[in-house]
Amino acid sequence: MSYAYYIIKDGQEKGPYTFNELIRLHLEINTRVRSPMAANWEDACDVPELSSYFESLGIYFPTKSNLASFWWRLLAYIIDFFIIEVSTYFVLDQLARSGVIDPNSPKGLLLALVIFQGVIILYNTICEITPMKGSIGKRICRLVVVDIDGSGIGFFRAFKRNLYKILSRLFFYLGFLRVLWDEHRQAWHDEFVKVYVVRRRKNSSRG
Repeated sequence: MSYAYYIIKDGQEKGPYTFNELIRLHLEINTRVRSPMAANWEDACDVPELSSYFESLGIYFPTKSNLASFWWRLLAYIIDFFIIEVSTYFVLDQLARSGVIDPNSPKGLLLALVIFQGVIILYNTICEITPMKGSIGKRICRLVVVDIDGSGIGFFRAFKRNLYKILSRLFFYLGFLRVLWDEHRQAWHDEFVKVYVVRRRKNSSRG
């Protein structure tokens, strides 16, 4: 059947539309849609064949099939470790050698630790609020950090998420390991701020 889709707009049923006509209507995630594959009206975000359309807009709905596994997240972390953590350590080492920071004093050691953690937190926070929706490591692994509606997160939410990573490192990184058995594959810092890490499909170029 060529004309099969209907929508609710301004309280009225509109249609029928072909799929190509449908996606040219600038649908929103809560636009009510009736598709030929469903007996009832659904929000556009719940229509499976519209996933690619929303991903083209940079919206990635968290589902059981696309939640990032622990191993993809670990690989992204390893990449970021060499990009930012090793680089930050090298800079701090140079500051220590030049006498700017005294690593042998409690004050100097605390300052180095604050700088080290601060750089990592800001790096991840800034990356997560950009269109990348995640760090460089996540970008390489096609991972994005999104909310329940599949949209990106703001500065304060991203900042709190990365600040809470300090708690996730307690007890031998138990908060990170939680991804292995959690139904939604959330680490502690993900659950605290209600976000998800999703893996984009290969043909998805945004985010």
